[in-house]
Amino acid sequence: MEHAIAVVADGMGGHRGGEVASGMAVELLAQYAARRRKEYIRSPRQKLRQLRVALKDLLVGWTQRANSAIYAKGNRGHALRERMGTTLAMIYIEDDLLCAAHVGDSRIYRIRDREIEVLTEDHSIYAEEQNPKKPQRTPDGRRIVRKRKYVTRALGTKPRVRPDVRVDEILPNDLYLLCSDGLTDGVSDEDILDLVLRHDDEGETVDALVDLANERGGADNITVVLARVEGEEEDEDDTEAIAYLVD
Repeated sequence: MEHAIAVVADGMGGHRGGEVASGMAVELLAQYAARRRKEYIRSPRQKLRQLRVALKDLLVGWTQRANSAIYAKGNRGHALRERMGTTLAMIYIEDDLLCAAHVGDSRIYRIRDREIEVLTEDHSIYAEEQNPKKPQRTPDGRRIVRKRKYVTRALGTKPRVRPDVRVDEILPNDLYLLCSDGLTDGVSDEDILDLVLRHDDEGETVDALVDLANERGGADNITVVLARVEGEEEDEDDTEAIAYLVD
């Protein structure tokens, strides 16, 4: 049995508010995952399909609980925390399944067989305007264009939040990359894949990605997490938690 969690939370709503919101998200989600690890008992008869459904419900519940806590703290009258919020990109591995949850414009990528795939869709005005199925228009028919940075979903800004959640089977040597928009604003998916394939060491890869983003402007916080799925030789009783936050 193997458990692992990785989180990126990019705070919003001013320096102080963003710091509080992102810190709470990371701390709460790490607590939920640790509690799950201690309480986890899987019957040999439990089907993979049932576990998929259970994991999806689990991460939706974790996200909504964290959202409620952040929203409550941000609405206690403290001016520095008013309307504070955070994006969320999270992966949680249990047995041979990975569950990914995200809110906002932080992203989750999977690199498998030398190909890269983004597992998330940005919750932002810019992303919605690129979707021809639902362009936003004025009453006289003109298309509305807003600033790209406006996030349409975040943890803590409203009483409830709807995360996007997906469950996939993991394979040995899968590489998952979680990042804030500080990386993807200046570095393309092709650039990310090129640097991942060029370096064997995950730490060197992260440094190279951050350096490239800074070379291209680095106007926003840049956070990158890489998590690789190891082979069968891993200790099945180990639980790994990797949590990163930016504000």
